[in-house]
Amino acid sequence: MAEHSSPLVQGKATCPHCWETFYADEAMYISRHAELYGDPVLGDHENRRYAPQEIHRDRNGDAQDPKGWKMTERACPNCHLQIPIELLLKPPNFISVVGAPRSGKTYFITSMLHHLRHDLAKYFAMSLQASDSHDVKAFVEYERTLFGAADPSLPTALQKTQEQGALYNIVRLDNVDVQLPKPFIFTLRPTEANPDLAKQGQKIHRNVVLYDNAGESFDFLKEKAGNIRVTQHLSHCDAVLFAYDPLQHPDARVRLANCSRDPQITAAAVTNRQESILEEVINRMRRHRPGTLNERLAPPLVVCVQKYDVWQSLVPRVRDGSGAETNTIDHTSVVYSRTHGIAGLDIGEINLISIQVRAFLNDLSPEFVTQAEANFEVVRYFPVSALGTSPQFESSADGVAGNQLLKVRPADIRPFRVEHPMLWLLHRWKIIREARLKSNAAQLYPHATVESIAGGRLRVVSPLTKWVMVLDREYAGSAIVDPEAGSFIWIPEINPINVQAAHAPAPAPASQPPPLKLGQPEAPKPPKRGWFS
Repeated sequence: MAEHSSPLVQGKATCPHCWETFYADEAMYISRHAELYGDPVLGDHENRRYAPQEIHRDRNGDAQDPKGWKMTERACPNCHLQIPIELLLKPPNFISVVGAPRSGKTYFITSMLHHLRHDLAKYFAMSLQASDSHDVKAFVEYERTLFGAADPSLPTALQKTQEQGALYNIVRLDNVDVQLPKPFIFTLRPTEANPDLAKQGQKIHRNVVLYDNAGESFDFLKEKAGNIRVTQHLSHCDAVLFAYDPLQHPDARVRLANCSRDPQITAAAVTNRQESILEEVINRMRRHRPGTLNERLAPPLVVCVQKYDVWQSLVPRVRDGSGAETNTIDHTSVVYSRTHGIAGLDIGEINLISIQVRAFLNDLSPEFVTQAEANFEVVRYFPVSALGTSPQFESSADGVAGNQLLKVRPADIRPFRVEHPMLWLLHRWKIIREARLKSNAAQLYPHATVESIAGGRLRVVSPLTKWVMVLDREYAGSAIVDPEAGSFIWIPEINPINVQAAHAPAPAPASQPPPLKLGQPEAPKPPKRGWFS
């Protein structure tokens, strides 16, 4: 029977497990009674599922199982896996986290979400909480291992993401056992202290679904097997986070050999061609997303360059207006305003740092950078460190050579900018504000020449070295670093009329959170948490 009084009848939903699209009021009910076990799709170990037309309702309209017990949890009508009610009411933002084996994806996701929850609560008046999902257990255990250890002085480790195991479900579809990934599902809600709540309301209330896949899943042959559907979230994703590990590049290990004793450079060195992983990600996205064969992919590619605590010495040096070297990559781009009672993200600084990290990565692996920018409309590069400290060796119990584990002491963990990739996405999705600080950079630095504008992309030429780069419109009206000269240049503002005439996206709607227009004295950055304090 249809749920005529329920808000679920208002729209369609997408299953976060199998990505089947269905009307939300078609979601199945999950029984609770101990005798109602056994499901044709999930097996004997799961509670039985019932379609809406199979259930009985009591006088209050509540669904009951055949034993008379109230049923509140819902499930996908295709794969029968549980779906939080929030996702039936409001479509989520899907985020695919990809990368090579042993690139640190699981550490990165765990540290990122842990610190994102802290920053959103402290500076943005927003709550990030795990949804009412059956699959949240894995993340809770990861977070407890790194940030809730009873004795933080004891070394510990997160289990490497395997191609089978705790992060995957097996369901039976069309008489075939199919492997599906377990998503990490979170709900983002503004608090009453958020000044944007009155005008934005439900627009800044979001559900976010993340996927952590084993690097081996991106072998080009793996998707040929129809029963392995662990990366098809790429067909629905709103953003791709690529965990790039520079320590897996032989050239980076050679350059760092004399200045770092990190075991990932020496005894535990791993090499993977990460441009091949990106190539397979691109191929799968084009294969499953209609109309993308000859166009750049719309979801932004966020390149999270891991283990910054190890490779920071390789970032190109930058000179300020006086010619003195300066460090432009500090601990945070979050700017809090006591006047407004909320923080914003310094997008100008995010973009400046992105250009510097791009220069480092382009020197290390130009094929990766070229491939990324040729296939995605928007690419950003972030320096991050999930741990902020080098791991240590610990021999495995079996004593087999080569089975040494890399562990970390929770007391030593000092993450660096690990939440910034997600903060940038939240700004892009108009959930948090931008911080615009007063600056004389337009008068202080030489101006680049904008040679052309096409589709919102700017072709700019540096006045210092004639260095040419194509940037998206977000860079207009900000300072960046010419990586060849190591000096600041200014990207001029663009006339909006000219941009629209060149078929660029229209200006953002007025309903987005207004920027924080601040002066430096009013907006000090939050206290430093990392090694730059």
